[in-house]
Amino acid sequence: MNKHRLIEFDSVEAAREPDMQSVLLEMAKEDGNAAGIEHALNIISAANQKNKSALKKL
Repeated sequence: MNKHRLIEFDSVEAAREPDMQSVLLEMAKEDGNAAGIEHALNIISAANQKNKSALKKL
């Protein structure tokens, strides 16, 4: 039997890139679900906080 290793995906880490933030927000808007839009905005906010923390360490 073959075991497959799952690849973990960190949405906050991925959303640190501005292009990904745009894609994430567009996808949420196209879905038209208010909770989805709120979630996308929360992910983007968390990613931006991570970026600010990283800059402070420089």
